[in-house]
Amino acid sequence: MRTAAIVPTLNRVAELVSCLDALDRQTRRPDLVLVVDNGSTDGTAEHVRERDGVEAMWLGRPVGAPAAFAAGIREAFAGGADQVWLMDDDAVPADDALERLTERVAQPDAGQPVGGAAPMLHVGAGERYAGWRYGRHADGGRGQSANAPGPGGEPPHDEVDWAPFAGLLLCRDACLAVGDMRGDFVLWHADVEYCLRIRLAGYRLLAAPRAAVHHPPMALTSRQVLGRTVSVGHYPAWREYYDTRNRALLRRSLRDTEFNDATSLPRRAARELARDAATLAADRAGPRRVAMRLLGFVDGLRGRTERRPERGGS
Repeated sequence: MRTAAIVPTLNRVAELVSCLDALDRQTRRPDLVLVVDNGSTDGTAEHVRERDGVEAMWLGRPVGAPAAFAAGIREAFAGGADQVWLMDDDAVPADDALERLTERVAQPDAGQPVGGAAPMLHVGAGERYAGWRYGRHADGGRGQSANAPGPGGEPPHDEVDWAPFAGLLLCRDACLAVGDMRGDFVLWHADVEYCLRIRLAGYRLLAAPRAAVHHPPMALTSRQVLGRTVSVGHYPAWREYYDTRNRALLRRSLRDTEFNDATSLPRRAARELARDAATLAADRAGPRRVAMRLLGFVDGLRGRTERRPERGGS
């Protein structure tokens, strides 16, 4: 089985070096390492050209991680790959991660075909999970829940519904069955949408807790609002637009499926109001963040995907 590691990147050469070093150390090395560059200007191109065993696609301009992953997947399958290993440029897999993942998808199974395997993602110093359950499969039958290790050290579920593109291994047949991932998502939640499409096409995603991938945590500020803890991310305000819009697009596409989010409108509204209040209290850019969320919510309800707020600044 030929495996291609796909690593989109944009102006994060230091993180990319650590990721590529980890791919070099794999006990079962990828047959192809493909860096998909979104138009970096920080020396990424020079480093990749000097590195043995790494190929590159130069997109020339930022198109977003989903479109970059999609381009890399097409290239890998055109070159004969049987599996793609989707890797954030700041993810660092353990030395045996790919070996463990390929063993997991190769295990004989008489049920539905296997579409891929999710590693145990170690986020920062504490959070760990091997994929997520979604919709009716989630804890409580709504929203989503992490497949996190229990008291015995093992996650409760052998199958999951989605996993981040930070070490997720996907099989060729599953990807070809559902087509490209949605480049119009630009960032955030494209991994959820793509994995759920694979699941709805009849493929299983297996948890592979012995395959470890390390990923840095997102920088957050937490505030207590209306009796609940709400976290606010340290990133440009325009990113809030895609978070809110893409969640709305996802709910819309899943409305008549088993992954429909059954969270009631009042509960969802209370959660979003608490989040907006925390944002206004914790961040001087709070008003712009909330405005971006409102705009994203409206566009998501309407199914509009052509707006690009990042082109107007943060």
